[in-house]
Amino acid sequence: KARAFPIRDLIKAERDMVSCPLHQDRKPSASIKTGILHCFSCGENLDSIGYVMQTEGLDFISAVRRLQ
Repeated sequence: KARAFPIRDLIKAERDMVSCPLHQDRKPSASIKTGILHCFSCGENLDSIGYVMQTEGLDFISAVRRLQ
């Protein structure tokens, strides 16, 4: 499910509440502010690089290259 979450939404979005792409949500439990995804349910705080690192299993350099 996390791979289906558009990275563009995380990079430039400013949204009040969305469903967390990192776990199964029935109700929106995450917010995106200034490019940071914060989930109130699972407690994750990820920027776009951290999101790619976690969801695709990449190291920092590989994640940066993936986003270029």
